Amino acid sequence: VGRSTPLMAAAVFLLLASIALFLSWVVVKTAYSLWWKPRQYAETFKRQGIHGYPYKFFIGNSREAAIMQEKALAKPMAFSHELPTRIWPFFKEAVDKY
Repeated sequence: VGRSTPLMAAAVFLLLASIALFLSWVVVKTAYSLWWKPRQYAETFKRQGIHGYPYKFFIGNSREAAIMQEKALAKPMAFSHELPTRIWPFFKEAVDKY
């Protein structure tokens, strides 16, 4: 009952190798999506003369966007059709700035 056969050892090795290969694929794919691709976009935009906010790994500019949203919602809204300033203040500022 406690014996391991060469076939069993080969099956375990194959399973572990498959798991390791899958995990390394996930790591590479994640690094590509979260690090390499945004850097490529930023470089492409720079070559076109569009200089935006600097890239921050993983979280991006979500903190600044949340702070601006909070400030925009804290102010009373005037009776007008200027909704983007209130709904998307971060994007409105980016459009105005860049």
